[in-house]
Amino acid sequence: EVELTRLKYTDAASLIYRLKLAGHPCPSQLNTRLKQFLDNHLHDHQTLFSDFHHYFVLDNFADTVAKKDFLRSLKETVESSDTDIGKSYREIGPYIFVALERFDEGEYAQAVELLYPIRNRTAIAGGSNAQRDIFNLVLLHSAVHSNDYQHHELAKRLINERCEMRGSMKSKMMENYAN
Repeated sequence: EVELTRLKYTDAASLIYRLKLAGHPCPSQLNTRLKQFLDNHLHDHQTLFSDFHHYFVLDNFADTVAKKDFLRSLKETVESSDTDIGKSYREIGPYIFVALERFDEGEYAQAVELLYPIRNRTAIAGGSNAQRDIFNLVLLHSAVHSNDYQHHELAKRLINERCEMRGSMKSKMMENYAN
């Protein structure tokens, strides 16, 4: 059995959250391994990026007490901290964590209102562009499912941006391949 490293953990946590967004449950074997890692590292608070992924895994267990304990612990850790995690948490953390809660509660319009203004600042949390794309997906899903017509228009724009970005990436890859 392969040891679950922090990188593998965040990749798997992101995958299960993406599966959730697509309407698929997390495989139980993966769930067990993620829960073990989570139990050992829940209160580490090394990076905001890791903490978002802890929240994704916690979300899979629907344990609101554990979620509240985790968020309380994180808030206590970063409020007085002048480290990178403290700074990034204060800038975007509360918005993302609350947006994820609103999303889970089906309050999609509120999730959009929280995520859209910070969507271009998630890089301060760490991780790669591809890894942080999960926040764009939550924003997109929220805009699609919102009962606000303006959010539906936003969803169309976000989908068009994704298509254009993929098209330009594909063109660049083809250019590099041709040269």
